Amino acid sequence: MQGGCARTVVKNPLTTDAPPEDVTARLDFWDALTTHGIVSNDEGLHGLFLLAESTDPSASYSDRVARAKERGWLAGNFDEPADLAMQRGTLARAVCRVCGIEGGLIMHAIGPTARYATRELIYMGMMAPGTEQQSFSGREFIGVVTKAQDYLALQRLAEENKRKESP
Repeated sequence: MQGGCARTVVKNPLTTDAPPEDVTARLDFWDALTTHGIVSNDEGLHGLFLLAESTDPSASYSDRVARAKERGWLAGNFDEPADLAMQRGTLARAVCRVCGIEGGLIMHAIGPTARYATRELIYMGMMAPGTEQQSFSGREFIGVVTKAQDYLALQRLAEENKRKESP
């Protein structure tokens, strides 16, 4: 018998193994994700690679996890199954790394842990209030990713303006 605090296993997760050059598959992924009640680890990491690199060349979930660990998106001891519901803290940590969000004093000192990355994204308005252990729907995931894209676009624009103003 499972307790009330058990993590959800996502039944019928979306396909994340389409060829990297298949633009239609990427669009279909985002469209289908809007109807998902909960995002799996595999779906979440696939979406994060699409955010960061516009493509996901990973051949499998284990490859995706290894690449995410190399980038510091996941803790070194991360070993969760592909179909387990992704936690808000996992998403927040990765988004902070992708966007270069350094946060406050504690994040500067210890890096973007799940707890403090979640708090920072809530403070910035990129994530709805909640705890780092909670899961989220596909629409919530897309909302965070969209705000992260906006953040990155504004950062690029600020850098361009800074270069234009420099002699």
